[in-house]
Amino acid sequence: MLDTDYRDNDNSRPDYWCVHHCRRPPVADNSTISKIKAYIAPMEGLDAEVVAQGVQLYQSHRAVELLVETHLSSQGVSARQMETLETLYHASDQTMTPAELADEVALTRSAMTGLLDSLERLGYVSRSMHPEDRRMINITLTARGRRFCDEALPRRYRDMSRIVSCLSPMQRSLMLNAYQRLAREIAALMTEAKP
Repeated sequence: MLDTDYRDNDNSRPDYWCVHHCRRPPVADNSTISKIKAYIAPMEGLDAEVVAQGVQLYQSHRAVELLVETHLSSQGVSARQMETLETLYHASDQTMTPAELADEVALTRSAMTGLLDSLERLGYVSRSMHPEDRRMINITLTARGRRFCDEALPRRYRDMSRIVSCLSPMQRSLMLNAYQRLAREIAALMTEAKP
């Protein structure tokens, strides 16, 4: 089981499944995959096996995301909040603009605004006017945010090392290259879909 401190049994929570059933990740079972393949079989130009593996890849990726979110929720933050705090912690003067943060953690500007609101409510970041451009805002890690990172980041890096070490260096390299290639292909598909 994951190291969590949940005391309720509310199975409507999105993290309930992972907390209570993390030994079997949420991926499509063989009967669902078989149905997907049967559905695709009559379609010309589609390889049912490739599509089925695509579904399995997507669901495996989502299972990892859910497990990471569940693990981090025991520390009171989401994965994106942790990435943002981590980025600020390692920035010079522990200060960045919202746009810089959004680019660094791959979020839209509007999503970053909401994320920063939640981190500000937690007391981990503060907003201030940019010293050189009054139209801009600086985001700074607060003393409370630094204390949180001082405790959370070593654990994050130990956990990451333990998890990723289950893969050989070759597997890690192949996986990283595969993700980068998939990201490029998705970006190309999105570009083609624009009117």
